[in-house]
Parts: sequence; C-alpha cells; structure tokens
Amino acid sequence: MIGQLGNHFPSTCTIQAVTETFDANEEIIRAWSNLAGHIDIPCSVALSSGKLSKPPAQAQYTLTTHRISLAGSYPAIIRQHRAVIAGIYYEIQYTTPSGFANSVTLLDCNLVDRGA
Repeated sequence: MIGQLGNHFPSTCTIQAVTETFDANEEIIRAWSNLAGHIDIPCSVALSSGKLSKPPAQAQYTLTTHRISLAGSYPAIIRQHRAVIAGIYYEIQYTTPSGFANSVTLLDCNLVDRGA
C-alpha cells in the first residue's frame, strides 16, 4: 500500500529523542539521537492552516506551523521528540493517527531551526 502512495511522500523524516545531562556549571546539555525504527520514514510536509487547535485530551490550544504526514503507524512518537527533514528541525506538539487504517501518522509541529 505504501509503495502505491510513494508520490504523496516525497521526503524522508527521522524522529529524534533527547537526552539531558548537566555540565560542571549545572547548565543543561541536550543531546539528540535517532529513535530506533524511526529513521528515513517516507513523509510529506505542509504548512499548517495557522489556526489554534486543541488536540484530543489536551487542556490548552496550540498554534503549529507545519503538519508532517508519515507513511505508516508510529505510536511511539511523543511530544518530547523532534522531527528532522532535509536538515530542518521540527518540534512535535502532538501526533494523530489519520484514520486511514493506521497507514499515516500526522505530526503537528513548529519549525525550530535549520541545521541546529
């Protein structure tokens, strides 16, 4: 099925998890590493509508800049992760299965940085 949708997912996405440690001055050092099984996932990126949205089971509304569609079901992705596509970093605000028989995972994100 995913092979038939290849044109809809022209990019690839890698999900990263953070590890935080402290240096000698008690400053937080953040190190990002690729999440196993979440590397080079076929995806597409689109600008969000610019509207505030309230994900299910969340108390507050969130403004997001981008929506990333991942080919496949990825329930392990959480808000503390980030998405990397073509050297651009996106902070994940929330994830939503698309409802298409778990064939797509939607990530509502904010653009963080280009190459940080």
